[in-house]
Amino acid sequence: MPAGLTAVAALFALLGLLLLVLAVVAFRRRRGLLGSGGVLLGLLLLALAALCVTIGLGTQGYRALTREETAAVVVTTPTGEQRFAARLRLPDGTERTYDLAGDQIYIDAHILKW
Repeated sequence: MPAGLTAVAALFALLGLLLLVLAVVAFRRRRGLLGSGGVLLGLLLLALAALCVTIGLGTQGYRALTREETAAVVVTTPTGEQRFAARLRLPDGTERTYDLAGDQIYIDAHILKW
């Protein structure tokens, strides 16, 4: 979760809890209107804190879902009529070169996203 969003959620939660405690104190002193307002505002701030946490977790999940990794880099150079040299570079740094005739290049990948 982003640090700024975590700080805002923590601030909302602390203020919400503080208002709920002050509302309990107001109810004990027989100040019902002030206590009711404190309860409502405290619950609102706690709901905002929960919303911030939900947005942060959703953003993390979206970033994980859309993360892409390079499977390979293919560079082809013509070596003659209908002849090519294909240089394949994998993410681990290994390179392979293949001589191709015509349009023989085919790369397959299985992509899994939930």
